[in-house]
Amino acid sequence: MDKRGTRGIAIGLLLSAICLFGFQYFNPETNERAKPSNPSNKTDHNSAELERLQNEVEDWQTKYEELEKKQMSEGKKEQPETSKEQPTSFELIIKEGMSSKEISDQLEAAGIVNDSEDFNDFLEAKELQTKIRTGTYKMDKNMSYQEISDILTK
Repeated sequence: MDKRGTRGIAIGLLLSAICLFGFQYFNPETNERAKPSNPSNKTDHNSAELERLQNEVEDWQTKYEELEKKQMSEGKKEQPETSKEQPTSFELIIKEGMSSKEISDQLEAAGIVNDSEDFNDFLEAKELQTKIRTGTYKMDKNMSYQEISDILTK
C-alpha cells in the first residue's frame, strides 16, 4: 500500500468518527438516555424501602419477645414438675453378670447420664467395661463420666 492509500483510509476513519460523534451529539434520544435519572426519586424510593424494612424488623422483634415471655412463663410452670419427677441422686445396684450396656441403660433411665451409648463408649475407650464391680452405688445427676466410672471400678 502506498502513501495515498494510507491517507485515504485515515481520512475515511476521521470522517466516520466525526459523523458518529455528530449523530450522537445531536440525537435527542441518546441525550435523554445519557442524562442521569432524578436522584431524589431514587432516594425517596430507598428511604421508603428502608422504613418499611425497619417496621418489619420491629414487628418481628415484638413477636419474638412475646413468644419468649410466653415460653419463659410456661418454662417456670413446668420446672417444678420436672424436679419432682427426677431425683438428684440414684442408687445403682449392680448384680453378678450384668453387662456395661445394661448398667449404662439404668443410668440413662435414672437421668444420671444423657446417653447410655456415649457412657458405654467411654467405658470401652478407657477399657473399664470388665473392671466394673458388683454392689450398690449412690450416684448424683451432676457427676461426670469419669467420676461415675471411678465409683463403679473401685
